[in-house]
Amino acid sequence: MSTTFYIVTTSLQDTHWRGLLCRHRHNTHHLGLAGRTDTIFADDAAAAFYDGLVDFDALAGEFQIAADQHATIKSQVGRLEERIAALHAEQYPDDVLLSVPGVGPVIASMLRGCVGNLDRFTNLAAFQAHTDSVLRESSSGGSERRGEISKVGPSMLRWSLYLAADTARKWDPQLAELYRRLMVDRGRHHNQALCAVASHLVRRIWAGIREDRLYQWRDLDDQPITREQARAIANGLAVDRATRHRLRQQRGPDASHSRQPGAPHDHDRPSPTDLTEQALEVASSP
Repeated sequence: MSTTFYIVTTSLQDTHWRGLLCRHRHNTHHLGLAGRTDTIFADDAAAAFYDGLVDFDALAGEFQIAADQHATIKSQVGRLEERIAALHAEQYPDDVLLSVPGVGPVIASMLRGCVGNLDRFTNLAAFQAHTDSVLRESSSGGSERRGEISKVGPSMLRWSLYLAADTARKWDPQLAELYRRLMVDRGRHHNQALCAVASHLVRRIWAGIREDRLYQWRDLDDQPITREQARAIANGLAVDRATRHRLRQQRGPDASHSRQPGAPHDHDRPSPTDLTEQALEVASSP
């Protein structure tokens, strides 16, 4: 009898099971549980291997419940985001922050709530320190070295900028070039390069809010271009999958697990639910 079930590879600790099932990745059925196609279909070979050891019907039932829960939560988050967008539009009509790539109503509300009035910052350096987008410096023997970002600012704000930077690098040519240069030419990890992009993005956010102007799209020669032209140039600067694989091989077997210590990672990163709830609270505050 043919038995089918769904399983998330990232949750498996049994390396043999993972190896067996990953060979059937082309039979993918994505349930939206993992954010990428890590949900795979196990065929009869895998079912036969674990026959009598795994209750596949029970496993399928558990994942169906998880898929239903995911759909419910996704619907609830969608309604909250609609509410946040309405409140943000009421508080900040025609907000220039919405023109920044990667910044939507949720992140814009978070930025407005965490930053407040820019007049309380004496200069850009003070603003960067608050947003935690400045790099620590260490001096030894007459030499200076820039290290990880100084995790002083609000973690929610740091994570919001991190998310925005990941989108901005795919749209803005200058940020795309910066990300590519750090990844390809200097061998930096993705998170390290992304933190640098976030730092540059903060400067543009500062200028946009101070001057109350829309985000300015420019090419690599700093000439004004349209949003569509910027997207096309940025696409041409993207780091493709083959290049990423080659860079990981050059950095060694543990490179894929390395992390920038100062980046907003799991130990201080808020969950998507927390992000939505706090943004809603910020947007509805007087």
